[in-house]
Amino acid sequence: MVGYRVQNTESFNPTYICSYCLLLLRDPVQLIDCAHRMCQSCTNEQEGDMITCSECHEKTNRNKLLIDRGFKNDMMILSIVCSLCNWTGMLNIYQNHLDQNHPKPICHECNQKFNSVNNLDRHIQYHCEKIIIPYAQQHFMDPTHLFLEVAAAQLDRQTSIYSPPFYSSSTGYKMCLRLYLNGDGNARRTHMSLFFVLMRGEYDAILKFPFAYKVIFCLYDQSNQHNHIIDSFKPDIKSNSFQRPRSDMNIASGIPKFVPLTKLQNDKNTYIRDNTMYIKVIIDFDNIPKTMLPYVLSLNPGLTYSIQQTMIQQENVRQERLLASSTTNIQTDQSTTGNLQDIDTLSNISSGNNIN
Repeated sequence: MVGYRVQNTESFNPTYICSYCLLLLRDPVQLIDCAHRMCQSCTNEQEGDMITCSECHEKTNRNKLLIDRGFKNDMMILSIVCSLCNWTGMLNIYQNHLDQNHPKPICHECNQKFNSVNNLDRHIQYHCEKIIIPYAQQHFMDPTHLFLEVAAAQLDRQTSIYSPPFYSSSTGYKMCLRLYLNGDGNARRTHMSLFFVLMRGEYDAILKFPFAYKVIFCLYDQSNQHNHIIDSFKPDIKSNSFQRPRSDMNIASGIPKFVPLTKLQNDKNTYIRDNTMYIKVIIDFDNIPKTMLPYVLSLNPGLTYSIQQTMIQQENVRQERLLASSTTNIQTDQSTTGNLQDIDTLSNISSGNNIN
């Protein structure tokens, strides 16, 4: 079970939104150590005695979870719009409406039928394969493009958003991104934060854990200048974030200060056009040289994958030849300089002998 899926989620104060499933809180519990709230069912997604807050990443012992009945009662008078139709009413009668009017809901993405809206919502949130962004089938790297429509004026309205899940390959790791438009933690209101989330996938039993591959993020400059913002991080293999997922998703980990908000809030910025930004993530299985990254990220995304791979390989060979040529020239110059010094030395010795 997850929170309540409604059409007007963004109209509510963020305190009413579960920081884990990002839906309207259902049976809210408060994490005493940080005061943030989650759905009670979402806390059960985490194993062990400690619950990690998805909002601030602070850990709270399970014994310190407070069932917040007062907050739940306050929420019951919220006016909501049904996620499956145009019905409006208060939250306290929403479940009755769902049970009576949508007893056998269907996922519009994959046409699978469910025996309750709760099961449908969980399916949409974590499992529907039809909304997965297609993986790119290649050996050199497995990039996935994430297209996020973001209104710059709404940077303060939503705590965070998840990308749809995607796979690193046809039998690879399942993952998604979590984006804090207005920053997370110490980066709040100063930077946009971008995090990587490992999810439980159907091939985990044959994959290698902990996940140890470098993750590269790129925010595209949509002008002809191609001043893309590129950053990366290497997973901490001791962190629970990169172990084999035992629940639907691990705790997000990544780059809190990915890009300064000043770069995005400027009317002349080239990263948001038509209320849209483009973010690319690369799972670096083959240790892409840093010198190659600008070229890899400058390729036209409209080219077929095989063409991109061929161009990357050709560029890599070209750069290696340039480096080898440069090294040879430096060695030749040093050798020539050394010979000239030897000649000067011999000349001085010869001159000295003549004087003697």
